[in-house]
Parts: sequence; structure tokens; C-alpha cells
Amino acid sequence: MRFLGWIVSLPVLLVLIAFALENRQSVTLDFFLLDFQIAMPLSLLALGLLFVGFALGLLTSWLGTLSLKLALRRQRKETQALAEELAKRPPLPEEPRKRFSLPFFSRSGDAR
Repeated sequence: MRFLGWIVSLPVLLVLIAFALENRQSVTLDFFLLDFQIAMPLSLLALGLLFVGFALGLLTSWLGTLSLKLALRRQRKETQALAEELAKRPPLPEEPRKRFSLPFFSRSGDAR
């Protein structure tokens, strides 16, 4: 599985490096409300925004699974409490087994 990760990661890394080398022209970011400007390479801006998108995706998926993990923890505690309660109870008396017979046949197997 680790080998498969390297097979996928290495081409992606090479594409990102080629992208960064090809997009070295400078762009100026002007923040509307802050009256603040920043000049940076286009590749840095694009890769930074890509990283922010991945981080936000991870955060939202983690928050989505957090409620499921909490529910699972509650269910496990409830299951443990019920198992302990069941262990404290005395066992039920065993009922004799009922013999199954068809109403149209006698015990000897002859039809009525």
C-alpha cells in the first residue's frame, strides 16, 4: 500500500514542481478593506490557495466524523452498561422443549 502511495505522490509532486517553475511571474494582491498590497509569484499564490482548500476539506470532513465518533462512544458506553446489568441478573430457567407435531398425523406416522 505504501508503494502505491509513492506511485501516486511522485507524479503529483513533479507536476506541482513544473507548475511552480513555469509560473514565476509576479502578481499583486490588493486587499479591499485593509488597503494592503502583497506581491508574490503566481505559483506561490495558486499552491497556497490549493493548500488552504485541502486544509478546509480536511477540517470539514473531520467535523463531520466528530459527531459520529461521539455517538459511537455513547453507544459503546450504553452497551457496556447493559452488558454489566445483564451479567448481574440470574439466568432464566430453562423451559422444557415442546415437541412439534402435525395435527393431521398420528404419532405412529399414519394419516388420519
